[in-house]
Amino acid sequence: MPTPSPAGAPPADASLADLLAWLVDQGARLPGTAELDAFTAVVADAWSALGLEVHHDPVPLTGWAATSGTLTVRPARPGAAAVPVPVASVAPCSSPTPPEGVRGPVVRVGGGRGARRALRGGVAVVDVAARPVPVDLLVRALATSPPTWAAPTSLVNPVIPAELLGRRLRALVRGGAAAVVLVWRGLPEDVAAGQWLPFTLPDLPVPVVWVAGEHADALGDGDAHVTVTATGTGPARGGSVWCVVDGTDAQDETVLVTTHTDGPNPLEENGPVALVALARALVADRPRRTHVLVAATGHLRMPQLPHRGQCTATWLAGHRPWWDGAAGHRRAVAGVVVEHVGAVDDDGAPEIELVHTTTAPLAALAAAAFAGRARPHRALLAAPRSLVHLGEGEPLHEHRIPAVASLAVPRRLLQRAEPGDPRWRARVDPGLAEDQVAAVERVLRAVDATPAGELGRVRRHRPWERVRDATRLLRWVRGA
Repeated sequence: MPTPSPAGAPPADASLADLLAWLVDQGARLPGTAELDAFTAVVADAWSALGLEVHHDPVPLTGWAATSGTLTVRPARPGAAAVPVPVASVAPCSSPTPPEGVRGPVVRVGGGRGARRALRGGVAVVDVAARPVPVDLLVRALATSPPTWAAPTSLVNPVIPAELLGRRLRALVRGGAAAVVLVWRGLPEDVAAGQWLPFTLPDLPVPVVWVAGEHADALGDGDAHVTVTATGTGPARGGSVWCVVDGTDAQDETVLVTTHTDGPNPLEENGPVALVALARALVADRPRRTHVLVAATGHLRMPQLPHRGQCTATWLAGHRPWWDGAAGHRRAVAGVVVEHVGAVDDDGAPEIELVHTTTAPLAALAAAAFAGRARPHRALLAAPRSLVHLGEGEPLHEHRIPAVASLAVPRRLLQRAEPGDPRWRARVDPGLAEDQVAAVERVLRAVDATPAGELGRVRRHRPWERVRDATRLLRWVRGA
């Protein structure tokens, strides 16, 4: 049964700015929690107020919330006192510890060789470098908006090195590590704090905590004591919501407009707020094609989803009649993905927006739509590489649905926010968000006015491209 909107929720006709302000007040909305259910209900109520039928898909997810993590190290020298080491965050793949915690000798792990050593009973310490990632490793740049802005050649974002830890962490577990301490290198302590990473890995049977690099010197020879306290969120819960804005003409053709609902802060994820604004615009001026708006859940709990990949993949698998073009089914001629709107850095400058475009005609449409933006912004329009497609646009690409998928990529994207934190209020600019949503609406209108045959075809990446991209990624991982 759908969850009703909570007490104190914004009214169904609340402005985009008011919805974003309410998100700041809510803090984190992680999978399997009442906070996420409340946000989903607010989005559903806003759509219902427009006269749209809201569909609810149960996606039961088991929530897990770390309430605390502690780490102390007793140096090996005789008579040395135990030294507390601040824990920046507990990894979402971590297991809780017994009340007495876990103890073991500190074992420094360097490269892959250390992961293969006998670690039984030890506390593995692993450095994780948040170093610049070449933009060309992630995407093939096509254009910038505004055209006078010169896009950087590299980005520093903790998501990428964290999500590459899977093999190493599994090797440490197989080697018998009693706990794992991940040490950020190249990431300031205030940015390292509260990072909800890595979020794509299944739960591990050992505690895993993060420490800022400023405290690495305390992790020398000696014995470590790790505790992780977690509060379960009860039975599995949660679900996706979606609605349909019927077209006036080509109703056998659809345009998918997607995002996800769950996130640790008001940026990740506020895409459903954008979908509320877009639904209002589409209802006020009906498009020619039917538009399906999807706010899927489970982005931060991918291992629990019934279908591999991003949470949009689960929605696609359950609703093929709306997009696959089989006999008696509608065909999705395009998709638009909206994530992380209104993102600004701590100095108030707009964060870089990465705009994936998967066909040449859509790249041209997006460039024209972004040319009309009124607010200062920094957007890189690009084609995805063969191994990486950041965000919820990936499932559309996998199903060869032409798409424009926009998301900002700040360093704090996966940083957990406390309810009402004024620092996060300053990191979400409603005016910039409105400008982004207006640009997305222009993309939708342009797509709607373009014959399906002129929107382009998504090209499958060739085997040699995958080999090339894998080789380049491996070189970067190894520091070459």
